[in-house]
Amino acid sequence: MAVGAESMLNDGTIAAWENLGVLAKEHPDGAAASRRPFSKDRSGFVLGEGAAVLTLESEAAMRSRGVVQPIAEVLGYGGSSDAYNLTQPAVDGQVRAMRAALADASIQPEAVRYINAHATATPAGDKIEIDAIKETFGAHARHMAVSD
Repeated sequence: MAVGAESMLNDGTIAAWENLGVLAKEHPDGAAASRRPFSKDRSGFVLGEGAAVLTLESEAAMRSRGVVQPIAEVLGYGGSSDAYNLTQPAVDGQVRAMRAALADASIQPEAVRYINAHATATPAGDKIEIDAIKETFGAHARHMAVSD
């Protein structure tokens, strides 16, 4: 089991991100509409707090519990750090991470149907992420679901 939590909403953190110019401006429709990843009129990301619990188990453990159909399967993993700039990511590192995940999973790009994107809703971040997806998946990128 893996459990994660984040609590970064304090004056210093907010001021730091605000000074970097990457926080979303409030949308005319209200704060809830302020975060708009991949939207033409995106203005940045919205800070928030969250927690999650994810339980991973082997196929053998799943079968021993009598579970016939898993809801998801981790086939591969890839990681990279382009170490370029905190607010100006580079395509290369993201491409390396996705290609490493495909190689680790021993699958072709066309086997992927969905990407859960980082989707910062920043003009620089979203463009780089879309460019990396297109470079990694080629023409198949147009046939994949992408969400944040």
